[in-house]
Amino acid sequence: MNYPLFSTLILCCCALNISYAQDTFAPKTHSIGIGPMLGYDFSIHGASYGVGMIYEYRPLNKISFFSTLNYEVTVRGISKNVLLTMPEIWKHEVFSLNGGIRYYLLKNLYIAGSLGLAYEGSTLQKADGQKIGPDFKPALYRSLFAGYQIPLTNKDIIEIETGFSRTKTSNRGGMLARYKF
Repeated sequence: MNYPLFSTLILCCCALNISYAQDTFAPKTHSIGIGPMLGYDFSIHGASYGVGMIYEYRPLNKISFFSTLNYEVTVRGISKNVLLTMPEIWKHEVFSLNGGIRYYLLKNLYIAGSLGLAYEGSTLQKADGQKIGPDFKPALYRSLFAGYQIPLTNKDIIEIETGFSRTKTSNRGGMLARYKF
């Protein structure tokens, strides 16, 4: 038996057992993302949907600053009369621009809070087809979310968030998925 070769092989196996590889997911300092939102508006009692964009600046490993631009819509029928050929529809729209802070609890798990400016308005479509509104007014937008990041092989990220957002007349709970590059 070749003892020098065998002892070198044992030493290499022991060194591999105690060595650690570098982390392949190093957070980007600047990133932009976009994705859909789904939820439920507890004030209006209707399902909501929308789309959002984010810019994130992450100078530290645990803390980042972000800005989002969102469009959210809640649509629901408000007529209880089944004899109408077209029900009355209420549509509530929110355009928001806000900024906030993220705190990373673990490598990929975070909580985030934000404040900003929203323009919200409602449209009522009556059974005869007449539309009333929208009457957009400024409001304070605030949100609190928790999310998880899934790193991809090309260093892009898929984020999944859940939480609450609120304005003067709406209170939404929801989820969003976002692709960040």
